[in-house]
Amino acid sequence: MGSRRGMAGALALLLMATLLASPAAAEQRTSEPLLVGKDRWDLVADAGPAPVFVAVSAADIYSCGLLIDGEIICWGDDHHGQFDAPEGPFISVAAGEMHVCGVRANGEIACWGASAAGPLDVPEGPFVAAAAGLGFSCGLRTGGEIACWRVGGVADGEQIESPRGSFTAITAGRRHACGLRTSGEVACWTPYRDGLHETPEGSFASVSAGRFGDSCGVRVNGEVVCWSQYSEEQIDAPNGSFAAVAAGFLEHCGLRTSGDVVCWGNSHNEQIYVATGSFVTIVAGEIHWCGVRTSGAITCWSTNYKGQLDAPAGQFSAIAAGPQHSCGLRSGDEIVCWGGNDFGQLDVPTGRFTAVTVGWGHSCGLRTDSGVDCWGRNDHGQLETPDGQYTAVTAGWYHSCGLRTDDGVDCWGRNDHGQLETPDGQYTAIAAGRDHSCGILADGTVNCWGANNRRQLETPEGLFASVSAGLVHSCGLRTEGELVCWGHDYFGKLGAPQGSFTAVSAGFEHTCGLRSDGEIDCWGTNDAGQLDAPAGPFAAVAAGGRYSCGIRVNGDIDCWGEWRSVPKLQPSRGRTAASAAESANRP
Repeated sequence: MGSRRGMAGALALLLMATLLASPAAAEQRTSEPLLVGKDRWDLVADAGPAPVFVAVSAADIYSCGLLIDGEIICWGDDHHGQFDAPEGPFISVAAGEMHVCGVRANGEIACWGASAAGPLDVPEGPFVAAAAGLGFSCGLRTGGEIACWRVGGVADGEQIESPRGSFTAITAGRRHACGLRTSGEVACWTPYRDGLHETPEGSFASVSAGRFGDSCGVRVNGEVVCWSQYSEEQIDAPNGSFAAVAAGFLEHCGLRTSGDVVCWGNSHNEQIYVATGSFVTIVAGEIHWCGVRTSGAITCWSTNYKGQLDAPAGQFSAIAAGPQHSCGLRSGDEIVCWGGNDFGQLDVPTGRFTAVTVGWGHSCGLRTDSGVDCWGRNDHGQLETPDGQYTAVTAGWYHSCGLRTDDGVDCWGRNDHGQLETPDGQYTAIAAGRDHSCGILADGTVNCWGANNRRQLETPEGLFASVSAGLVHSCGLRTEGELVCWGHDYFGKLGAPQGSFTAVSAGFEHTCGLRSDGEIDCWGTNDAGQLDAPAGPFAAVAAGGRYSCGIRVNGDIDCWGEWRSVPKLQPSRGRTAASAAESANRP
């Protein structure tokens, strides 16, 4: 996540810039299509020639690139002001969890973001490299010393302990950092804590700190070694000769000396999509990677995590999306599920169904005989369905609810916040969120129960036709077609658009609505492209964890998000994409 250049890095960067400015490189500066394949995208301008980059840095939900003219441009999620880059020129860039740092050509460091009103406090230079994590940054001084400091809040700029000695490179993950000593040894540490982590012995050429304690390094002989601060065992890595490595969340990618990229992992993810072609550098975010090509173009790719975007072919009449898996109801009353299957949530029982719903690791279906079946995770009694006749079923995080034929509501599963304690009344619709549940009463008003730590129970007045509950927020469709949301408003989840809608679905930290004309609008966080709905018309919509799905009018399912969507170039300081490209290609 941090910049991985040492004292020689600035010279290498200038050499790369000279190479990219050559006529041979200029001939390759043509815009490629925005989307190539399902899980790869190329960063291009909306108009004009493609911008030329010399470096890139990736964080959890956004990335930043260093243009050939020394300016920094970021794309993805800008919730903390990471896109407000000051004017350059810069020689390196480091994207942290909520802030960005860049090293200027004069050796001074500038940092911004972290929801601060202005520039963040940094120590005096000169520096040759920077690294950014969660609430901290580190810089490599020209003399080889490392300086680290806090970022954001009342302690912004406060110096924190860093390892002593002479270093040639630094890198930062979310909560730890690593440095490459002049001897070639690797040192890793956690800011705010004393002592160093256990690291492999030997001489290394480069090192990369990953998201949650994983780190990888390239030995001087080109071999890749990966390890975790939480385990004494090394993580398997492919054989071969490598020029660089990028450690991510649970998957990592390496740049072979041939320029090709290969990725591997130690999670349950069975799909790691890799961009093809020749690269000069690669970096890792949480579940996405970016690389600078030999042409100076940037290409990013993702994992599709649990495969929740890989909707099956066929005609569907209903769909439900959860944090990591989805289910659809085929027109022949059959349920099909796809995505993560850690708890057997894809193992649909035989039978005919009229409705389907999904939670965190479990799924439920309403049978044609009005009984309810649930399958998958059962650590809180999610599968212990009551007997009875039901007209609807909804699955929350660790609990589910059913609407009985007599219009009463039964809930089962975890009850740590009272989410199973349904108020008396006659209901026409129900929805289960993480720790709260909601229902529409016979008189058209909305009633919610369970957790209220984020105002989930503060329901609006009025008459409603349907309701949907998300993580810590809910949204309702009024009888006249207007949408209204309540609960936690972080990421703008409550900012429902105006207009006439026929359906609404609340997801993890975002919501989607189906307009009367069949188009889909989504709002809230867009850290993985879950708001970038394709053109319709659609007949249904479902918002999941970091992705969304819709059923087209012909019965086909489309899903988007989890970094599969295309990030548009979003320059900082008001520069347009076209002007950024023009500046990048200026002689």
